[in-house]
Amino acid sequence: MTNASVGQVLDWVLEGRAREAGAAVAAALASEPSPAEVSRYAAVGAFNLILRGDHLAAYELASSAAEAVPLGVFGSAALTFARCMLPLAPGDPDLPALYEDVWALRGEYLELTGENRAVAGYLAVECAMSSGRLVEAEELARALVDEPGSRSVQSAIFVGIALARSLAFQGRIAEAAAAASVALAAAEENGGIPARMLAGATSAYIAAQTGSRAEAERLTATVIALEPEPDSYITVGSHVLAAYGLGAVDGVEQAARIILHAAGGPALPRLQTVDRAYAYEILATDAIDRNDLAAARSWGRRSAPLSIHNMAAAAVERTLSRIDAATGNYASAADRAAVSAARASVSGGNLDAARADVLAARALAIGGSRPEAINSLMEAAALAEKLGATTVRQWASTELRKLGRRLAPVAGGGWEALSKREQQITLLAAEGYSNRSIATALYLSERTVQSHLSRALVALGVSSRAAIPASLWPASPPDFALFQLTRRQQEVAMLVIDGHPNRIIASTLNISEKTVEKHIQGMFERLGVSSRTGIANRLLASGDAARV
Repeated sequence: MTNASVGQVLDWVLEGRAREAGAAVAAALASEPSPAEVSRYAAVGAFNLILRGDHLAAYELASSAAEAVPLGVFGSAALTFARCMLPLAPGDPDLPALYEDVWALRGEYLELTGENRAVAGYLAVECAMSSGRLVEAEELARALVDEPGSRSVQSAIFVGIALARSLAFQGRIAEAAAAASVALAAAEENGGIPARMLAGATSAYIAAQTGSRAEAERLTATVIALEPEPDSYITVGSHVLAAYGLGAVDGVEQAARIILHAAGGPALPRLQTVDRAYAYEILATDAIDRNDLAAARSWGRRSAPLSIHNMAAAAVERTLSRIDAATGNYASAADRAAVSAARASVSGGNLDAARADVLAARALAIGGSRPEAINSLMEAAALAEKLGATTVRQWASTELRKLGRRLAPVAGGGWEALSKREQQITLLAAEGYSNRSIATALYLSERTVQSHLSRALVALGVSSRAAIPASLWPASPPDFALFQLTRRQQEVAMLVIDGHPNRIIASTLNISEKTVEKHIQGMFERLGVSSRTGIANRLLASGDAARV
């Protein structure tokens, strides 16, 4: 029987057909292959074992192949990736040094062609991600994306997903979202369940960073529904990556449940080292939120040995910072968070650095260093805004408000850029309530209501409260309610919806302001409303509008 090509075997691995892939690797290695073939099949075989959760066997296979043949691009990537899955012990090879061997061979990866390039390159990308080398992962992935010629179909999809992941963890959110959209479409068209799960989880994580909790929850539910009982590296990792996203949007309790279920219990045996470090941060945060400091300390002890490279160490330091802050050790909490930010930055993890900066500032504030905390929060918010990390910016904004400071709203930042109070007031204004009515209902001053609305107008990118409904509930041109109006009233109404004042409406329609006011009063009577905002809301509600 003719051996399956190494590209075909990798496709089977990535489709979740582990048994077929393992049999094909065994057959190929038993057929007296050339040294080059030994390296290729052993590398894919080791990767298959990793996905099945047999990390030690994967490391042994990659090591034995390295002893049998010169350690080339295939073997070096497989060996280092397998090493990422195992905790380091005294005397073990240093992981960063191992990865340097892989990175030194990048020229050889890029000189390969066809399926050899696809297979070796994909293993190198995953090796870079698992080693916390985000910039290198992006560079390798970009070199493989859209490469012409014969290659593994599934690895091409997974390289696209890896590109989106590397961009997301770097904090380049807009670029990550664009790459994730392409990867998700490719996975849905040609990918197996593992590809669809990982693409969906990546999209969920990115949605969470933009503050879109509903979208993050929807995508997470889709991922879980594809395989409720994950049992492979990719499917387990998909559950956990989506959980990281939920943790960023106040869904820590749900995230902790997902992690413990998918990762196999408190020891998280199904996760590789850096993923365990991130997961323990979620678990410790959940314990702190429940005021179970003993459990938080226990998660911290499990996390501490995982600092095998900068990205993992950054997660460990954030976890320990949270625990220190919860137990009153604010100086230590601030120091650990600062270390976390520095180590994340070294790896290109700007999103994690911004998160750590907020943690450090919060600890400084509670510890009494108010001016320093304010400066740090302002800097963290500025970085988050530059990255497009809405969730981190909102977190920094919340901490600043505790200190009596407010960030200027992001022009055009949209609904998610508003605080919960601003969203509440904006909805009431959209329903046509006056500032006085809103103030009375919410026990606020009219001045405070107006301040919140002013910020909302900037964030929504509109110039008047009458334009708020259209920004919140986009619709096709209103139909039913318009039929209750005269033709001229309809023209005036559409300009009201756009937020134009009477002067502009009069100029646009070549009529007097007095006539505009007369038409507006007529609409009040026909539509049963008492404000310009009420006109906009009534007409939009009559169409096929759907709240965003």
